[in-house]
Amino acid sequence: MNFIYSWIHIYHKRILFVSGILIGLIGAIQYAWISDDAYISYIYSRNLWEGSGLVFQLGERVEGYTNFLWTILITLSFPLGIRIEDFSIGLGILFYFFTLIYLRNPYLVFSYSLFYFGWEFGTSGLETSMFTCAIVAGYHYWKNKAWGELFLLATLLPLIRPEGAMFSLFYFLYYIVKSNPGELKISFWFTKRNLFLFMLSLFFILLYISKVVYYGDLLPNTFYAKAGEGDYFNQGFIYLFYFYKEYIVFSIFLLVGVVFSRSPFSWLVIAYLFYILYVGGDFMFSRFLIPIIPVSMILTWDRLTSSFHSWNEKFQNNGKIFSYSILLLFILSPMLSTGSFTKHSKEIFLETGISHERQIYKNLGKSSLDYDLDALKDFKVSFWGAQAHFVYYLRPKLAIESSTGLTDLYLARRRIDKRGTIGHEKNAPIDYLKKRGVNIVMADVYGELGDSRRDLIYKWGNNLLTWKILDLDQDGFNYLNNHPNFDTSRLDMSIWTNTYKKVE
Repeated sequence: MNFIYSWIHIYHKRILFVSGILIGLIGAIQYAWISDDAYISYIYSRNLWEGSGLVFQLGERVEGYTNFLWTILITLSFPLGIRIEDFSIGLGILFYFFTLIYLRNPYLVFSYSLFYFGWEFGTSGLETSMFTCAIVAGYHYWKNKAWGELFLLATLLPLIRPEGAMFSLFYFLYYIVKSNPGELKISFWFTKRNLFLFMLSLFFILLYISKVVYYGDLLPNTFYAKAGEGDYFNQGFIYLFYFYKEYIVFSIFLLVGVVFSRSPFSWLVIAYLFYILYVGGDFMFSRFLIPIIPVSMILTWDRLTSSFHSWNEKFQNNGKIFSYSILLLFILSPMLSTGSFTKHSKEIFLETGISHERQIYKNLGKSSLDYDLDALKDFKVSFWGAQAHFVYYLRPKLAIESSTGLTDLYLARRRIDKRGTIGHEKNAPIDYLKKRGVNIVMADVYGELGDSRRDLIYKWGNNLLTWKILDLDQDGFNYLNNHPNFDTSRLDMSIWTNTYKKVE
């Protein structure tokens, strides 16, 4: 028995590290899912692979995504012959794994592996795990003054997500101010290792410039669609508040750890939190917070352990017990969820627009789902984010993202009088859809199209979906009428032929 205790005492850090990796990977795999928004990136990737360029609509250069490098990477799924959903899930889990590795501290690896939303956004088909990994890796290189690796990462971050530029600017300024004179000399970069990293960094800088030239804008179209209306602080506070309510103990630890940290990096975390407040957070619960949670855990751990001496002096008899109890509570705090959001997510979504996306889309992206491939190749459609997977597989010749105009220059830059759900505020006007020649609205959301004689019923598996016809010629009607999964029995062509006047 003494041998076992001795063995655990010697190897407990390795046990925690390996256990954390295994728990984290099992959780990420078990809760793997695909977000509806991921299919927008998938369409860009497919068009790039097919030679049409990094576009959503053929012939229209609009940067309707916020994850350039991720979108480029998942394009590899096509030459490899892997379903893009499976490839993006695997890539997300890989970056989640490296996030755990870069945490390095076995206690923090184990702690983060207990965090449910870390598992959830280890996949999703989006770039969240990649961005999280890049931030915690950047902290590691910054702390160790590995300037070559840090410079490379600083050029990558804005390509992963636009707000990554905040971290890049911090790294460049810190290098200029804090590096020693020898590290500022050009000769420092002409060592074999640093020269390779510098040339690689230069490639990504040129890639970023090429992206800006290609799209004709420094910022992605999604910025104008989601943040173009200016500050949205009240929604941002609601976003942070619901995370706090779900993880009260964990949130208090992270807040105290970051605010009272002695590391300059804490100011960067605070700046990022201010950015979240400014833009109003996100419609996906916790997604914008995930990237800074691992580094916040590092800052918190450092602050707690640095307080050991003062705690031991203050509590002379029980100082160590108190210190270790606090650390144990912090390690376990990511699993101490109140369930205030997860158990009432539907009600909270209706009230705030913040949703638990995996609960809605946990079955999306599975290979068992059957689609009518290319069924809408001769049609123009209007869709909301939730229908993006239909756009990917049914491949209409034009698809207008109509909830906020992510992929449309005009819609994204429209001004609105009243703020609403982030990413769903700039609904496309009917007149604009007419102008673009839209045939089918892939949702029943417009009161103007409420007449049941516009109803096109689409049978998808066991689901009967009601879409709306905006305009349709006889050939289009005949095609849909002959298709086994479209029910046109309610349609009355006179409804739109008598009232619809196409704008050329």
